[in-house]
Amino acid sequence: MKTCTAAQGFGYVELLTAIVVLAVCLAPALEALGQGGRLAALAGDEMAARLRLGSCMEETLARPYSTLAAHVTAPGVAGGLSDAPDAAPRCLVYVQAWDGDDADADGDGSTGADPDLLAVRVAIDATPLATSSLVAP
Repeated sequence: MKTCTAAQGFGYVELLTAIVVLAVCLAPALEALGQGGRLAALAGDEMAARLRLGSCMEETLARPYSTLAAHVTAPGVAGGLSDAPDAAPRCLVYVQAWDGDDADADGDGSTGADPDLLAVRVAIDATPLATSSLVAP
């Protein structure tokens, strides 16, 4: 007499079900990995721009006061201390006289400037990254 033994291994239905589950789950996982790589590259570019912003401000503030005073421009106009146009990321340096005591009572620091007080603003071109400082001799 023959005895029945349990079949071992996977059947075709189980194998096809596993392949379908893998196919459905693998596509979004690969998309997420690709997007993560793209975001990492963008984060690296922003970090480089932030580091450049800090070093550009340090370089600008390390200059003698007379050099900064010689490069005073109208508000919103980048001066001669800015990077060359082909630099990447490009630092734009704005130096203007500053009204620290608001003697003219208009609430605008860029009018009625105090003697020996300069506002220095450094920005990275084509980004919202910027930092400012006041300088006195």
